[in-house]
Amino acid sequence: AALTAWVRAAGFDDLDERIVHLDGKRLRGSQGHQLPGVHLLAVYSSEVQAVVAQLAVTDTNEHKTALDVLKVLPLDGLILTADAAFTQRDVCAAIVAGGGHYVLPVKDNQPALKQNIAAGFERAFSPGRAIRAAGGGSGGREPRERARTRRAPADPDHDPAQ
Repeated sequence: AALTAWVRAAGFDDLDERIVHLDGKRLRGSQGHQLPGVHLLAVYSSEVQAVVAQLAVTDTNEHKTALDVLKVLPLDGLILTADAAFTQRDVCAAIVAGGGHYVLPVKDNQPALKQNIAAGFERAFSPGRAIRAAGGGSGGREPRERARTRRAPADPDHDPAQ
């Protein structure tokens, strides 16, 4: 709900029309063991309930195929979702270069990225702003945010030179 509210606030009123999902699947053969299965990477639109782009995955590498499918998909104004396997710099860069946006998960197997994102949210988040944005607030007064510092009490047993 919070993500939807944020996306709508960014001007995406026709949200359902703009979201597409990137996912790969290995299909089983249709004639038992006589035909091998094929591995496909598809972009699906829930708005039209159809696959809007699809490529065969070669060498079992969905990442490389994602870069190829993003070249043929008109990304301008789209919001692309996918699983964490696609949370890669080059995939994100290709989406942005095409005029699109992305919402991708970050898991524990990318600890530095997860930590950097968390730090970015900590810097950007202000509980006071969140309360005001949610309709609560200061009763019409503009709140003052102050940074307060205190000097640590002197410790006779602690030598700061050590």
